[in-house]
Amino acid sequence: TKASIVLIGAGWWSQGWHLPHLHRNEEVTISAIVDSSPHPTSNLDPNLESLATLATRYDCPIFHSLAELLESPIGKSMDGALVCTPHATHYAIGVELIQEAKRRYEEDEKNYKPLSVLMEKPMTTDVDEAIQLHTLLIERKVADKHNKDENDQRIGGGIGCFLVNHSANFRPQARAAHELIETGKLGDIRHVTAFFASPLSWIFDDPSNTGWNETRGSMLGNGFAWGQQSHILSWIYHVAGVENLVPSKVFCHMTKSDKTGADVSHAATVICSNGATFSLSGTSLLPGNAHSDPPVAKRIEIKIFGTKGAVIYRGDDRDPSSGKLEWLRGDDEEEMGAVEVQCPDLGFEFEDLDQDGNGPASLQCFIDSCLGLDYYVGADCLTGLRNNVRAGGLCVDAILDVVESNKRLRKLGIGGNQRIGRNHIERLCSTVHNHPLVELDLSNSFEPGIADEMLTALLTIDGLKLENLAMSLNNITSAVSTLLSDFLATNPRLKELDLESNKLNDSDAALIANALRSNSTLRSLILYGNRITDVGVESLRLVLCDESSLNAVADSNHICTLDLRKIIDDYNWHYQGHVNRGRKIYSILSSRNLTMSNVQHFGNIDVKLLPNVLEAVQTYATNVDEPKVKPLSIMYEVMRKWGVGNIDTK
Repeated sequence: TKASIVLIGAGWWSQGWHLPHLHRNEEVTISAIVDSSPHPTSNLDPNLESLATLATRYDCPIFHSLAELLESPIGKSMDGALVCTPHATHYAIGVELIQEAKRRYEEDEKNYKPLSVLMEKPMTTDVDEAIQLHTLLIERKVADKHNKDENDQRIGGGIGCFLVNHSANFRPQARAAHELIETGKLGDIRHVTAFFASPLSWIFDDPSNTGWNETRGSMLGNGFAWGQQSHILSWIYHVAGVENLVPSKVFCHMTKSDKTGADVSHAATVICSNGATFSLSGTSLLPGNAHSDPPVAKRIEIKIFGTKGAVIYRGDDRDPSSGKLEWLRGDDEEEMGAVEVQCPDLGFEFEDLDQDGNGPASLQCFIDSCLGLDYYVGADCLTGLRNNVRAGGLCVDAILDVVESNKRLRKLGIGGNQRIGRNHIERLCSTVHNHPLVELDLSNSFEPGIADEMLTALLTIDGLKLENLAMSLNNITSAVSTLLSDFLATNPRLKELDLESNKLNDSDAALIANALRSNSTLRSLILYGNRITDVGVESLRLVLCDESSLNAVADSNHICTLDLRKIIDDYNWHYQGHVNRGRKIYSILSSRNLTMSNVQHFGNIDVKLLPNVLEAVQTYATNVDEPKVKPLSIMYEVMRKWGVGNIDTK
């Protein structure tokens, strides 16, 4: 049985690539071509054929609208639709195809024919439209009552697949890089740097190339970013996996063509919700023409750095020998720095632009889905959505819509949004409760008063799993300090708490200090920029190092680091609490030794304990780098004065 595939859009790329590829494939029938123009035109190829000629060449009917197709028997029975139309039209076409799949499912839930979709990149050119497409697909997955096999790759509810044609993502090299990160070979992703140069300025400087350069509908600009940079972004998002590189802040500048206004170059710094940084730049100003004879190659360089290793992939896309996929190992002491080449027989390959053969792997995966076979998901709707997301571009409800559909989400950062209202508190808390979230960044997100309510709601969630909570710059007040201190005193899972630049005062500092006396899990507390004076600072200092007696310092908090831009933030610098405890105790012994006053605190201790005391002094000294007072001096003082005075252990 052949796959019945309809091509929607008969322009330059369809006539030069998609139609010939599909026609050569013995497992495919081109069932129809859809285009609103009887004779498509393009400045990129002045010799495009008319629809009538295409109908004869590929022996298929012609439809002039998607609605006309869907009313026909072909539209109701096709296995897949390949969408290759102007960028701004993708959303409306995608919605109609999803609705057709829904109709099929609702007519016959058990025996419906799935409809698969391959959408040209970018999936859409509008953030809200991308979110709505993603939401519609999630609804189809949830609606399917019969697809219980977790290994079934179909979306369900009428949909077979919904892939975006980023052909580089389907290459073996992308799969190998994804596998390295997915299996933990790189550890946690901490930094990415990426560069993409295309010899395509002739496209973006030509006013007649309206589809590449002019905005339509709700598009936010047009040019190199939509037309080219989306390839490298998609590759990185796919390779990094679903939980890494979720942007929370973006700083970007673009240069534009004087002739068309299209963007031609850009440089961006992205800060992700997990703290990773991402440096991205690209340009269409590479001299030459990617579609000349011979073609000039595009230049790509991607570097991904993790806590256990790195991946480097660079080269030009016309010469496989120009580069390779390298894994720089940092996961094994014996192999530290060793370079292992992945897919050594393939070298460097990125977009698949070959006009010969049956087409790229992305097209083959789409065809496999149409045939009911297993297929690789190199770029799905979520990848397409991420290519649309820009900092500040998502409304809070839209962010939560996306978050609620990802049940594996562990890190969420929407700090800097400044649009979170009271109406979002319940949804945010539900998200925290129902997802395995361990990191949440809500910094600089609330108007006065609302952050108090948000923090109160979070801290009263039963069994809160958060380990890292950031709520800086939110006007948090004393109204929540009692609840906060009570929460910290229960020894929750929270390891890092950022309350920088709020409105907490000395009384709040005292309450927090009291809670820290019994807390042994919080590793970092940031309070810089609040209304805490030296009085509050002293309350917090004493909980970290109460030097009134050896017992008091021993009972201090030895785990938490406090950031107040004061001296107290270095008391617990070591990650092991017993090391910090030892340093503090030795510090007191050293200061007392200067006045020979240690022994006045030892009096009635049995002389049999003398070896233990001397051993303890030596042990504490090992926790101090280059101690000002040598342990031998303290030991000599104790031995010389043993038995003099009364012991005071209070």
